[in-house]
Amino acid sequence: MASSPMSVIEVAAGGLLLRNEGAMVQLALVRRPRYGDIALPKGHPNQGEPLPHAALREVLEETGCRAGIERIIDPVSYLVGERPKLVVFYLMRCLECGKPQDREEVSEVLWLPPSEAVSRMTYASERALVANTLGQ
Repeated sequence: MASSPMSVIEVAAGGLLLRNEGAMVQLALVRRPRYGDIALPKGHPNQGEPLPHAALREVLEETGCRAGIERIIDPVSYLVGERPKLVVFYLMRCLECGKPQDREEVSEVLWLPPSEAVSRMTYASERALVANTLGQ
């Protein structure tokens, strides 16, 4: 039996990347010109790559930050056209920050207090994830 497009779930991984600036906690968002959005860093795993590794790699590529995973958090699911997509997110802390490696995908990294980040994010599902995870 052939599978329909609806039966194949696209899977990605990403991070809620936090850093401390003095007493203030900031969340990393990325501006992606290709999609015209402001979103959490995320992307597809490479062949055979475990999701936590993919999340760390995508965060590094999109934000320039090496991070450590604190814990897995709720996934986000939505449709891309007619195809379901599931993004597994991890709560992360910034260990070392540099410049984004994927300058074609990301034009800017925004470090914002979580409440401001929620108001700037494009996608309702990601806004809800941040609000639920960080109590905003």
